[in-house]
Amino acid sequence: MAKAKESPSLNREELFSLAVEAVNQGNKQSARVLFRKLISEDKRNTRAMLWLAKIAGTEKEREMWLNKILDVNPNHEGALAALNKKKRRGDVERNQLLLRVGVGAYGVGLLVLALIMIISAGK
Repeated sequence: MAKAKESPSLNREELFSLAVEAVNQGNKQSARVLFRKLISEDKRNTRAMLWLAKIAGTEKEREMWLNKILDVNPNHEGALAALNKKKRRGDVERNQLLLRVGVGAYGVGLLVLALIMIISAGK
């Protein structure tokens, strides 16, 4: 009786290449599975973690992967840059909101002043 021939397993670089190829073909779900397999074999695989951050379904998931990278390597430039960019984007949005509120308050103040002047002129 002949033995079934086993298919050779992929090494980590081949698995990584397949995962990146899946991303490039728009198949993020398959890529996630492959990247997570890489991480299960090597808990310090920051390249796979960075890709998982890039294709994360939510901002919370993205931030989680970036922080996991920093747990492994606190000086990882890619993760630090991505988190700093997110922080700067949040700062910009917050500043824009403050500006809109400030302009709105200024407009209301001018309106109140104009009403006071109209009321005062009518007396």
